[in-house]
Amino acid sequence: MSKTFEELIQDYNKIKSVPENLDDIKQIELLKLDLNLINEIKENCFKEYSLSSLAKEFKDKIKRKQLFVETGIGLIDSAEKNCPFCEQNLEKDALNLIDNYTAYLNDVEANTIKLFKDYETTLDKYLIAITNIEIQNTKRINDFNIYKTKYIPSSEDIELKGLDIELIKEQIGFLIKIVQDKIKNINKSIDLTDLQIQSLHDSETLFNGILSSNNEEIETINKKKDKIGDENKSTRKEIIKCTYNHLIDEHKSSIESVIKLRAQWKSLYNEIKKKREQQKISKKEKVSATIKTVLNYFFAEKYTLDDENFRLIFDKNTLEKDQAKNILSEGEKNIVAFAYFIGDTHLKVEIEDDYQKLFFVIDDPISSMDFSHVYTLCGVIRDISKIIDKLKRERFLVLTHNNDFMRVLVSNNIIDKKLLLKKGELIDFNNNLTVPYINHLMDIYEICRKNGIPTHTTANSIRHIIETLTKFEKIDVTGDSISKYIKENIKDDTKSYTLINDLSHGGWRTEQAPINEDDYIEICETLIKHIETKYVGQVEYCKKICK
Repeated sequence: MSKTFEELIQDYNKIKSVPENLDDIKQIELLKLDLNLINEIKENCFKEYSLSSLAKEFKDKIKRKQLFVETGIGLIDSAEKNCPFCEQNLEKDALNLIDNYTAYLNDVEANTIKLFKDYETTLDKYLIAITNIEIQNTKRINDFNIYKTKYIPSSEDIELKGLDIELIKEQIGFLIKIVQDKIKNINKSIDLTDLQIQSLHDSETLFNGILSSNNEEIETINKKKDKIGDENKSTRKEIIKCTYNHLIDEHKSSIESVIKLRAQWKSLYNEIKKKREQQKISKKEKVSATIKTVLNYFFAEKYTLDDENFRLIFDKNTLEKDQAKNILSEGEKNIVAFAYFIGDTHLKVEIEDDYQKLFFVIDDPISSMDFSHVYTLCGVIRDISKIIDKLKRERFLVLTHNNDFMRVLVSNNIIDKKLLLKKGELIDFNNNLTVPYINHLMDIYEICRKNGIPTHTTANSIRHIIETLTKFEKIDVTGDSISKYIKENIKDDTKSYTLINDLSHGGWRTEQAPINEDDYIEICETLIKHIETKYVGQVEYCKKICK
């Protein structure tokens, strides 16, 4: 049942009144019966012990004061033969009597009776322990009730359990009586059943179960006391919730009116949105087509776009919500973001003429990309007026921290103005920075045009140049695509592919004819001529550097 606001305020005030150093409620001691001892009593009660040969009257007298007799005999000085209590000299009769006492005490009967008296003492201690534990449990119940009533409202419905000790005391009392009967007549067998022993064990388990349950609740309320801030926070939440529910009940009609108005507003909003979407349908198609075009540059058919819901398609399967982030690498995610950036262009224009006002700011788009994708991205920037067909002139600002990305942009004349931010100032970018492609190109230029000598790295240089051209023009850099590039662009060449595929990897097949220096020069010349037809500026640059 929920509490009223006033009740919650009372609880809050109780929590605030908790003393800073309030002691913990102590745990209740559990009852520890020695089951092995109980079974030992059972076994020894069943045994029949032999009686002493001394007179019964004498034995009865000793039994009544056996402890006193044992103590006295232990104190007798065997040399002086004086009584340890009155200090008188012991006469012959007295000494004989002492000998009889000693003989009895050393007798099996005396030892057996002593053993059973020890049993009786232990069982009496169990009865005392049970009574003390009951007193202890009652005190803990009282302490618990004070704490839950005065300080910890969240525990107020919890009740610790009282103990019913009569049964277990009765069971132990029965054992004491059995032991006493055995002391009176040790040569008589007394049979304690397994059921009686098990019943006592079950009573102990039930007894301790109640105590353990109480201890758990005591531990819980102690923890609440130690973390009274959490109790405070929980109660304040309940106060807020109660107030909130009260306001809802009090202003129910007004709230229903607001809900109705919101529903009407949502209906109107959806109608307006629907009409706007109908107006934008042509733009949506353009955005989708542009994104798909850019994705195709990078992935061919691997990734594309679902026109209806604008979700990625991976290997012809539309990805569900949140699937893409688990499938795409970080570099692929950046590619998709870049594709959307280009496609989103159509949403920035209102009329056709706005396409001519576009200015792209591209900020370091190659983060986490494989370098093969960097070439592709440069190709997208180069072809941006083809991708967005209404764009008549390209204007863009590319920002990057990546020297290789800058190199590809510069070496392929994709950008007009190259600047470097250095010490807070923009300076012209030096095209002569160390770049692998240019170095490899200069190496083969030296061989075919400047009488340079081919070396063991020449095949690698040739491979690097053809791979770079393939990446830039064809995107794909597999062995098949390199072979296809050579066939399509260097039609008369018959040696380049074999050279770069074998020698650049250190391999050699015995069935192929050795490639000599003239072959190297021929391949280098063929490649330089090809570059002259497509990218003459690169060869002119080599001429200028290699004068």
